[in-house]
Amino acid sequence: MFRWTVRLAAIGALTLGAAACSDDSGAKPDAGKADTGAGSDTGGGSDTGGGGDTGGGGDSGGASGVPTDKDKLFTWLQGGSYKSWTNKESAPHSSTGPHGQVQTYINDALNTSLSGNTDHAVGAASVKELFSGANISGWAVWVKVDASSDAGGQGNGIYWYEILSTTDGSSPVASSTGAGTCVGCHSSGKDYFRTPYPLQ
Repeated sequence: MFRWTVRLAAIGALTLGAAACSDDSGAKPDAGKADTGAGSDTGGGSDTGGGGDTGGGGDSGGASGVPTDKDKLFTWLQGGSYKSWTNKESAPHSSTGPHGQVQTYINDALNTSLSGNTDHAVGAASVKELFSGANISGWAVWVKVDASSDAGGQGNGIYWYEILSTTDGSSPVASSTGAGTCVGCHSSGKDYFRTPYPLQ
């Protein structure tokens, strides 16, 4: 009963957050823009300064090694490949946004641009673990897929993904470039990235 109450509360909070942050920009689901031809290095892409093997497998999803197909991404997240990224928050904590308890991991490409206070390179990526109590209950993913974050519309240069399950990937809250549910809130961040930096 408690798990359902927590899930219903989380869904309600995300629904309210989505309504408050939405800009319905007409984004295209699974736009596939991430395959930049930057190689198949699954470790954050040495061409983007990502370094390190994330174990993403043959479908690199572009320069970051993070798949941008929702089904492949869900499998990649379940495998925990992002946990090998060395830049992460020290422990779960309350989110500054609508995500509840979170712990964020960023690849080397994103860490480099954040530390230099510059726009993020194609391939920069983050994975935010979402928690229910002490357990991971889903993920929110941010991947820079175009040199211009606003290519073709607000936030369309970013692939956005959020899922509120670790066992069923069939119904993500978001899975597209320019996802209005995400862009509305993230537009206030540097190049659409809002996690406080340096990481907590």
